[in-house]
Amino acid sequence: MPDPIDPQKPPAPTTDATMIMLGPAGESAKTGRDWVSDWVWNRGGAEDAAYTASVVASELITNAITHAHVPGEGIAVRLYTSRRGPVLEVLDASDKAPEPRPGFSLSAKSGRGLMMLAFLVEAWGWHPRIAGGKTVWALLKTEPAPKPAPERTPPAPVPPADDRPATTR
Repeated sequence: MPDPIDPQKPPAPTTDATMIMLGPAGESAKTGRDWVSDWVWNRGGAEDAAYTASVVASELITNAITHAHVPGEGIAVRLYTSRRGPVLEVLDASDKAPEPRPGFSLSAKSGRGLMMLAFLVEAWGWHPRIAGGKTVWALLKTEPAPKPAPERTPPAPVPPADDRPATTR
């Protein structure tokens, strides 16, 4: 079993570090999501791993745009391979910590993202940056999602019982 991960310290990079800068506009989430998905896919990730990585990227980038935007500042998205797997980082200019909302409503249009994130990644956390702002990171899952159980073939229908009384002759 691997050592536990410190939520303020992501796994160290080993290879493949790359970064993209995004503006603070809504279309940045799509650009970042597509970039992350392509990165995972191009490194041999399964289709569902690439899709999950894009959902995680969308959540973290959207949170940075919505809750951590500082006028005049963009968002950086960094990806790298660590000894434990691929790591996604979103860097923004806000010092405000990401906080999951307790007691969210299932009918709410927002507020579930960080709670959902915990199910989609191996680990996640954040840490302040020395120059100001913060980095929110996620250790992406590399194993394919479990496949659903195959559909069962229903048993053959039983013909209806004959309700007519037996006749004797």
